[in-house]
Amino acid sequence: MVSHIAYFQNIPPKNAYFAGANTPEGFVSDYSEFFSEETFTKVYIIKGGSGTGKSTMIGRCAEQAAKYGAACTFILCSSDPESLDGVLLRRDDIHIAVIDGTAPHTVDPVYAGSCGEIVNSGDYWDTTALENAREEIVNAAQQKGECFSRAYRYLSGAASVVSASKQFCGNLILKEKLEKCVGRLVSSIKDTGQVGKIINRRTLAVSMNGAVRVTTFNSAQTVIAVKECAATASAFFDLLEKSLLMKGQTIVRSRSPLGGTAELYLPELDMAFVPYEENVDRQLTYTKIINMQRFVDKDVLSANRQKRRFGEKCFSSLLEGALDSLAEAKKHHFRLEDIYKATMDFSGLDQFSSVLTDRIVQRFQ
Repeated sequence: MVSHIAYFQNIPPKNAYFAGANTPEGFVSDYSEFFSEETFTKVYIIKGGSGTGKSTMIGRCAEQAAKYGAACTFILCSSDPESLDGVLLRRDDIHIAVIDGTAPHTVDPVYAGSCGEIVNSGDYWDTTALENAREEIVNAAQQKGECFSRAYRYLSGAASVVSASKQFCGNLILKEKLEKCVGRLVSSIKDTGQVGKIINRRTLAVSMNGAVRVTTFNSAQTVIAVKECAATASAFFDLLEKSLLMKGQTIVRSRSPLGGTAELYLPELDMAFVPYEENVDRQLTYTKIINMQRFVDKDVLSANRQKRRFGEKCFSSLLEGALDSLAEAKKHHFRLEDIYKATMDFSGLDQFSSVLTDRIVQRFQ
């Protein structure tokens, strides 16, 4: 059956998440889980088109705030992981967010001025030049949108294959053996007597740069790797999650854009359960490896070898179709960026960016 997490390749950033995802249902935004104004001292919402310097401005704010002791959590764009959708800056009681508030994750201030504040990079573009380029902008935007729509249809097909694989797992898994394993894992964890809770954070994305995973959870003190076998890891994570909630644990859960839990992090224990990799970073040594092959009925697995191969082939083709469509979308995205860049007064934007950065830094001094 399909072990689809294996198709996601690690990318370098640490202490980073995605605040949205390209999914079989289209783009899903998680902004509300990251940027509630009730929990922030200040939220700066940057507006503007592609290529107008939003990501650069966000990165600059993070770089300068870090010099004054602010902890930085980076929010990567789920369509272009090389670009920033936001940054969370925290030191003591000061908690500031700087975010991209344009489509597809449009954000406006809730408590305008008192917390949320709009920063408009569009103040530094040449409107007349953009009006003259309207036909080219419309054409590129529409073609980009068509590529994304096609990618979502492919992802829908891929998710159906994943779902079919999970249904088959019910006949494949040695449930009693798996339950005992999970029981042993959580037995040493103290019951808090509280109600457990789940915090959703995304570490996986199907992007214009491929299917990628940020290695944020790999930085935990205790890292337990789950070695997949025939898509059974999802059953392990489901059972582990229920057991941890019964213990009253807070769980940071990363779900795959194609469905199911991909990895878990327990902040109170600084413990993570992550996908196993053969060629793991040499600086990371797994505390423990859980091989899901131990919990699989080998006779059932062998008898369904052809079904498994067919499922893998179907999934691989559908995911490839989605990624090809997104790669094509990237070309149109860069066309839009080039158009907007050519009209920007970046010297003026740079001066304003310095003012914004100074305002943020002053809060941490």
